[in-house]
Formats: sequence, C-alpha cells, structure tokens
Amino acid sequence: MNLTLLRKAFTEPWAIAPENLALLTQMILHPAAAITQRERIAAAGPAGFGVYNFEAAAAAAARTLPALPANVHVSLLWGMLGRAWTADEKYYMDAIDVDDVIADIEASTAETVILWFRSPGGISSGMSEAAGALRKLSETRHVVAFTDDLMASAAYWLASQADSIHATPSAQVGSIGVYMAFYDFTAYLEKSGVSLNLFKAGRLKAMGLPGNPLSDEEREFLQERVDEAYHNFKSEVTAQRFIDDSTMQGQTFSGTQAMDRNLVDSFHSSAAEFFKNYVAI
Repeated sequence: MNLTLLRKAFTEPWAIAPENLALLTQMILHPAAAITQRERIAAAGPAGFGVYNFEAAAAAAARTLPALPANVHVSLLWGMLGRAWTADEKYYMDAIDVDDVIADIEASTAETVILWFRSPGGISSGMSEAAGALRKLSETRHVVAFTDDLMASAAYWLASQADSIHATPSAQVGSIGVYMAFYDFTAYLEKSGVSLNLFKAGRLKAMGLPGNPLSDEEREFLQERVDEAYHNFKSEVTAQRFIDDSTMQGQTFSGTQAMDRNLVDSFHSSAAEFFKNYVAI
C-alpha cells in the first residue's frame, strides 16, 4: 500500500465527484485488483496538442485526435487534476498536474487555446493559482473550454476562466463544491485487537490518524479549510460568469439545465462537430 497516496486521498480537500474519489480509494487500497499493469506510452502528442497522461497519450498514439490549424493549441485535460503530484500518483492515478498544463500553454504561440475536459475534478490545492494563470492568458489569447464527457468540480473551476464554454448536450458540467473525507477506523481497529498509543505536541496534530477520532475542535478546523476552498471556488467562477448560488451546491447539470443556469454557452453534437465548426472560425 502506498501511504503517500493514502494520506492524500484521506486528508486533502477534494473538488471531485464522490464516486470518482471512492474509485480512487479502492485503487490505492487494492492496486493489484484495480490497476492493470501497462507500459508507459512514450509517443508524444501530435502538433498542437498538450498530452499529459496515459489516456490522452493513447488517443494520440491511435491517431484519433482531430487535425488542427497552426494557430490553435489544445490541452487534453482527461483525468484527475492537481498540483505537485508524485511520480507514483501520476502513474497509478493517471493524474494531470495543472502546472504542466499552464507551462505548456505559455510555451505555445497559438492564438487560440482550447481546454478539452474529460475530468471529474481533483484536489483543490493549486486550482486557484491555475485559474488565475488562465485569466491572465485570456488577456492575450482566445481561451475556450469544451467537454464531451465530464467537466466537474476542479475541472469546471478552470473552465469557468475561459472566454466561452462549450459542451455536448449529454455532458455533465458543474459540481461546484468542495469536500474533505476522513475515515474513522477506531471501531475496526478495536475489533481487530489494535489500540493506538499516541504521543503528540499540539492540539491539532495527528488529525485523522487511524484510531484517533476527530475532536470537535479538529472538525471545526477542517470545516474552515473546506469553507475557504469553497469560497475561492465560487468567487472565481462568479467573477467570470453569472451563476446563481443554488447552482453551486455540488450538483452537475446537462442539456438545457446547464444552459439555463449559464454553465455553458453552446452545445455541439460531438467533439468532431465542435472542432469542425468552432476551430474553423
């Protein structure tokens, strides 16, 4: 078991769909059952594409990505988002580092930047900085967000900073919210005959350590962290788009609901149609 991954899964504030976090937890606890062994795909993406993980690299290798004009750059944000991932995290979770994405866009000379999302979101840490970098880039570039699958939580946080957001009608967008999950293993350990002897200095030290239930003070402290991330998330979304607070309660929308709530600006029947009609403009 990779304890670094386990700590990040259990102790970091996440802006990610709950079912994806549950899958991630299973991948960490039971990697042999959840992850098939595979070799890294070394092929670089075709010209104009930013490729950051296995899923996107596989599409590039299979030549399923559309052709692009010279003045367009497409970042393939297909997977979990975060900052400062370890090599293990990038490998086992197929994660994308948002700093890599921003650096890639900044290095490009393309006039139009398309953020193509197929992402459930990720860790909230680093998202505010990445969102700010995208806002700055939009001052000199035409930045567009698109999804034909899922643009949720941290993914929507970034997408909201684009000049416009496009989607297929059945794509899920939104999930504007933040949460942190702590698992209390105390009863399980007691039934297993395991007890914790904890020596610490600092009232808030060792929060969430297995066998150490959260105190009321610790719960309040952690809720403040979640509230701060949520405030930043909502503030940066609403600075770019008019979205009612009732739409920012952690739920996703598709089709007319997404359009009516100003989460998207236009629909396209497929990625092929989007690139055929939009990129040509």
